[in-house]
Amino acid sequence: MHYIPAFLIICVFALSLVKKIGKFTIHIWQIAIIAAFLCIITNQISLKVAFYSINFDVIFFLFGMFCIGVSIEKSGLAKFFTNYTLKYIKNIDSLLLFVILFCAVSSAFLMNDTIAAIVAPIILTFAKTLQVNVKKLLLVSMLAITIGACASPIGSPQNILIVSHMSANPFLLYSKYLVLPTILNLVLLFLYAKFSFEQKTLYPQNKIVKLNDKSLAELSIY
Repeated sequence: MHYIPAFLIICVFALSLVKKIGKFTIHIWQIAIIAAFLCIITNQISLKVAFYSINFDVIFFLFGMFCIGVSIEKSGLAKFFTNYTLKYIKNIDSLLLFVILFCAVSSAFLMNDTIAAIVAPIILTFAKTLQVNVKKLLLVSMLAITIGACASPIGSPQNILIVSHMSANPFLLYSKYLVLPTILNLVLLFLYAKFSFEQKTLYPQNKIVKLNDKSLAELSIY
């Protein structure tokens, strides 16, 4: 029976890659739930242990971050921020440079999960306003968030777990060993993004943007 967890892990990865069997589309959350259910009914893990393995702090944290992300979009703050930033963005290179630096630096100090939830609506607004490929711009932003998080001990939950076992100053250690590789990877990301975008000219839709809900915008910031 010890082979069942390994078999389930392989199935989860395989189905996550395939995502479709015949006419049926399979979502990742469906795969995860089925795998977890099979682990329980095959007695690989008890229901009690499974329940206490759930980290509700992380769940509520992510729920809060997604609420902030939705608030940024619904309040019009994403459009307002985009409109303000447009004066500094003249071409695709400056757009990519801004997105990469903003996402990377933010994720290094505010944790990558937080930034991913908050930045997504802003990136979508950028793509719509500047009429660029939304999928590519989202991919660049998420890669920048992931790379930027590596440069700081508080950039991701995994980093925090690692530094919890360190006796020395974690910020000094991360600065010593990971800042330079992070910068190098961000440069490579910029070059990759630069040559992957066929569009070189931006076509901004210049409009006067006002907040839809000022109170909601202020609440999402605080």
